[in-house]
Amino acid sequence: MAGIKDALKTAGASEVKYAFDAVSEHNSFQNISQILAKEGSKITLVLPGKDYSAIPSHIEHSTTMVGSVHAAPSEEKAKAGIKTGGKEFGYAYFRLFSRGLREGWFTAHPYEIVPGGLNGLEKGLSNLKNGVNSGTKYIFKIEDTE
Repeated sequence: MAGIKDALKTAGASEVKYAFDAVSEHNSFQNISQILAKEGSKITLVLPGKDYSAIPSHIEHSTTMVGSVHAAPSEEKAKAGIKTGGKEFGYAYFRLFSRGLREGWFTAHPYEIVPGGLNGLEKGLSNLKNGVNSGTKYIFKIEDTE
């Protein structure tokens, strides 16, 4: 929690109203909820069907899934005045995403190539189960399998 607050202070942010929780478990949304403003805050989460009742009532929450970029706005959203859907969001988001990668202000997720190709799966799964890996994606090169 202190790391998030320090990063916000360094960035000169006095208030945070919007959050995208790309983890949505292991207390991530509870931690994010603690730094969101008391009025007008929104958080979107990526795991549908989870219990998000721990999010304070002053924070509006929704679920965002990659498949939603293929859908038009629902009738419910249209009634609320939302004229565009996930398709338009995806169009804008992925252009911004690409620009960030190209300009260097958005970087790829940390990763580790596990030796042995598919023979390294057992080690990788064991590391995940035992909490050895945190925040690093494993890559298994099939061509390295003996």
